[in-house]
Amino acid sequence: MDESLAVIEEILREERGEIELAAGWKVVSYPKRQKKRSAMAFENGVSENLRFDELSEEHRLLVESQKAALDHFYSAKFKDEPPAQGVDDVVDQSQVDAIRNDGDETDAIQIKTKKTKKKIKKKSISVAEAAAKIDESDFLAFLAEITVSNEFQQDIQLLRFADYFSRAFASVTVSQFQWQMILNESPVSKMVDIPLVHIPEPIAIASMDWINSRSVDALGSFVLWSVDQIQAESATKDDSKTVNHSPSKSKAEMFVVLAMALRKKPDVLTSLVPKMKENSKFLLQDRLPITVWMIAQAAQGDLVVGLYAWANLLLPMINKPGFNPQSRDMILQLVERIISAPKARPILLNGASRKGERLVSVKSLEILMRSTFPPPSARIKATERLTGIYPILKEVALAGSPLSKSMKQTILDLFEMVMKLAAVGEEDLSKEASDISVWCLAQNPNCYQKWDDIYLDNVKASVIVLRKLDAEWSPACSNNLKAVLMSFRNKNKGAMEKEQGKSLEEAERQCKLILSKRFPRIRGCAEIAMFISVGLVATVAAAVAYGGPDSWEMFGGINSFTQ
Repeated sequence: MDESLAVIEEILREERGEIELAAGWKVVSYPKRQKKRSAMAFENGVSENLRFDELSEEHRLLVESQKAALDHFYSAKFKDEPPAQGVDDVVDQSQVDAIRNDGDETDAIQIKTKKTKKKIKKKSISVAEAAAKIDESDFLAFLAEITVSNEFQQDIQLLRFADYFSRAFASVTVSQFQWQMILNESPVSKMVDIPLVHIPEPIAIASMDWINSRSVDALGSFVLWSVDQIQAESATKDDSKTVNHSPSKSKAEMFVVLAMALRKKPDVLTSLVPKMKENSKFLLQDRLPITVWMIAQAAQGDLVVGLYAWANLLLPMINKPGFNPQSRDMILQLVERIISAPKARPILLNGASRKGERLVSVKSLEILMRSTFPPPSARIKATERLTGIYPILKEVALAGSPLSKSMKQTILDLFEMVMKLAAVGEEDLSKEASDISVWCLAQNPNCYQKWDDIYLDNVKASVIVLRKLDAEWSPACSNNLKAVLMSFRNKNKGAMEKEQGKSLEEAERQCKLILSKRFPRIRGCAEIAMFISVGLVATVAAAVAYGGPDSWEMFGGINSFTQ
């Protein structure tokens, strides 16, 4: 009996479950399962068409209650009006009646209801609306809680900090914060304020004060993680075949926490520059807007950090093959914004060297010079803008005390670099390079020795510099220049014995010209001394030949005078 009842309950349970999980109406028969059930029923003395009156009263009442529950399920599930849960069910009533007739052979009929879920439209709000809903007291309590609970785990603190804003901006959809379009199409002056401009001032101040207490190392890891979260869905990892994708989330919270971290602790970006230079994801052209946005945020907190990151990360990309004008314009907008900020010049000059790092290194200046003074055929629209920013960047590159150890080495490296550029052949570039080389000679006398060491590899450039020295002569260089010119002549003689070169001949001619023109006083003094000696001897001889005893006395006076 019990086993027979179990068979019936199993059939009812299957019917009920199949109806609930169905996605459409379909009649399916399972002969094997029917045979198995029939066999089980037969073994227990129950026919295949089992009737409730053959069961005990207790079992019959149980089955009837289950059937009543199923009927109630049908009436709720298949009524004319759709249920409030948003599900539309289409049911063939004849099939429902058939399954209710338990005695029919519809035992194995499976009814699948077709359910069409109505899409519930999610209410979308803007970044400003979501930010306005942040409760200040709740936020301050949250900051206090994560500071205490994760006192020695700043990385976890920062992740929970980001998670708070993630929940706060959960209702901000991509349509409300299209960050890719904002970064690609907005000028730098506008993109720099997005989305932090929407955050209430008390929340922003409290966040930045809290961030200020985190270490640079922890913030550095957090910044890299945040950038990964932003870029995760914007492009594939294949650098050679980058494919853009529409982000599934707005990422507003990541931009908010990143902006606050970089503005309050801009030195974090300084520490990340070496890593970013080695990671292509920061230098790919399609990801350039994010890098520009990051540097712009750091520059809001410290102009020196902004220019340092720009010179090391973005300046080398200006002459990159295949670089489009839009990206180049974005890079120039950023540096123009930095150098045009209030009191930018004194700030940048005072920070020309920080912790042993040059704000504009020798390598960066070389890139800048080549980009600003290209051949006429290579000039582009951006060249004029580079000409406008070049003077202040050059001033920053040359700023510093020439007596400091680091600056002395910088000047030596700079001299060697400009000597190579002076021989490039482009008139404007050669002129600028020779100007800087003369400046280096005046700032650091060791550059004369450096010049002597590299002379034979830079004969053409040396001729240009010698001409400039002659045209803009300064007595201050005479002491060191005479010695190096004599060394040049010796090297010219040895080199011309092996090969004849137009540059060598011109260099020898220029050396002779400067020696004869700029150092006549040494040769004149020798001649005067010789004439005095000859005249004195002639005077003594005349006195001896034509004078008497008085003449000897005169000679003795002269002799005592000369002694």
